[in-house]
Amino acid sequence: MSGTLTIDTTTGTATAVNVALSSPVSGTYTVLGGYSVGAAYYALGALLAGSPSYPNLTLAIPGNTLVGYTGGALCSLASTCGGIVGGVWEDDETLSRLSSGSLTAQSPSTSVPALSPWALGALTILLGAFAVLMLRRAVSIRG
Repeated sequence: MSGTLTIDTTTGTATAVNVALSSPVSGTYTVLGGYSVGAAYYALGALLAGSPSYPNLTLAIPGNTLVGYTGGALCSLASTCGGIVGGVWEDDETLSRLSSGSLTAQSPSTSVPALSPWALGALTILLGAFAVLMLRRAVSIRG
């Protein structure tokens, strides 16, 4: 499994899940919700977008909140949380358990998009026209 889980660490809510899993359960998932299960783990449920009920992705994240979450191992066969393991319910009876996994925190992008040459040219023309207009006003006020 790989992909992106978007978490608002201020409010402690997951807002989006986009994961690549083996077919037919790969794709963008809609977050159904999450809740604390005691102090052991936080359960997060997500449903494949456009699907009425399955596949259903269930992640178990160590700890009881996502507020201030900084990443770490997921509850899996390699790292159980008191016997709890996340996975994907493919149907009513088939659960594919997560063998291992972790979440890595990434800072939001703070890059500024670059202007295209066309936009830069248009901006230059507008600024030039503005400068000419201001120069004409200054000349007409003095003259």
